[in-house]
Amino acid sequence: MKPVLPDTLSIAPGKTTPPLGTLWLGPRLPRMETMCMLNMVRAGWDVTLFGYQRPENLPSDIPFRDAREVMERDLSDRAVEGARALPGAMAADIFRLHMIRQENMAWVDSDFLPVSDRFPDIRRSFFAVNDNLPANTTMYFAPDDPVLLDYIAAVEDEFPEPQPFYGAQVNARIRELRRTDTPMHRGQMHARRYSGPFVLRHLLQIHNRTGEALAEDVIFPIQYSNKSQFWDPYEVATRAFSERTWAVHLWGSRIRGQMEEREADPGSFLGYFLAEVGMGKPQAKRGVA
Repeated sequence: MKPVLPDTLSIAPGKTTPPLGTLWLGPRLPRMETMCMLNMVRAGWDVTLFGYQRPENLPSDIPFRDAREVMERDLSDRAVEGARALPGAMAADIFRLHMIRQENMAWVDSDFLPVSDRFPDIRRSFFAVNDNLPANTTMYFAPDDPVLLDYIAAVEDEFPEPQPFYGAQVNARIRELRRTDTPMHRGQMHARRYSGPFVLRHLLQIHNRTGEALAEDVIFPIQYSNKSQFWDPYEVATRAFSERTWAVHLWGSRIRGQMEEREADPGSFLGYFLAEVGMGKPQAKRGVA
């Protein structure tokens, strides 16, 4: 008889979340991810950073584990002999699925910024919606969940066959290349189609699970098109939040590059959280939304 998994992941004493994992591929942790992860630790999140190399500038406060404990091969590593390297986003998409199943941890992107001392229960599934697409930016499925098992199976083929979630244009290209004996490698595909929101949406639909999603304002109160609001005064940016908002996704590469090039104003939204972890100029204390 199969064991019955708990309805919620347990929260360890002194922590405000169940076990969370994320991944960084590269020798250095950028300023944005460093700020976010230090704020996770400050907020009591039970978070672990996985990586195939320990970032040389990793703060000692951030727990780190070797990603080989979950997946032996770094799928994005072009130095691996005989391997077809994947875009970093696709490699991370695949890694998180195996981490969830093997470690029974929930996934959070490394550019998630806590903005509340509340954290929702992570039950047997946990995912959000952004712009009418389910997002794998934070995600959990119980290790025996059919959605998770089907998701893992969907990203195993290095030379994929046409799938309904790839779209007509991509499927036509896959068929064309197969006819010429030069099949399309998954690394030639966009991560959103092969391993991200489009495949997740398809699996949730066929398993009739779309209704389990968190509301958009839980982690996406500020949309990509409005990402400049992160540089606005703290009080202005947080007007977009609701009482359900517990973290904010900072939209990765664009904000990452800007934070490497410019300093946030001490009174801005980003300036507030930089100051909270000693990475920015001190400012008058404010309450967190």
